[in-house]
Amino acid sequence: MTFYAAPSAVKVSLTRHLGAERGGETFVAGRGVVVQWERVRRQNHWLDCLVGCAVAASIQGAVLFETDAKPTPRP
Repeated sequence: MTFYAAPSAVKVSLTRHLGAERGGETFVAGRGVVVQWERVRRQNHWLDCLVGCAVAASIQGAVLFETDAKPTPRP
């Protein structure tokens, strides 16, 4: 993603929101390797919104430019 025209304060806030959680893998007996997310900061609203938008776009068949991904036809 690129934010050309966004003011510096918006870019800083966005990067803090996007880095508000950290993923890691932990071995749990009887379950194997489990992915767990650790909250680094409470402010992660933009992260949640961005993920939701990406999911919605994917459901509608959107793909990234300059990739080999092909849109899935929808009935």
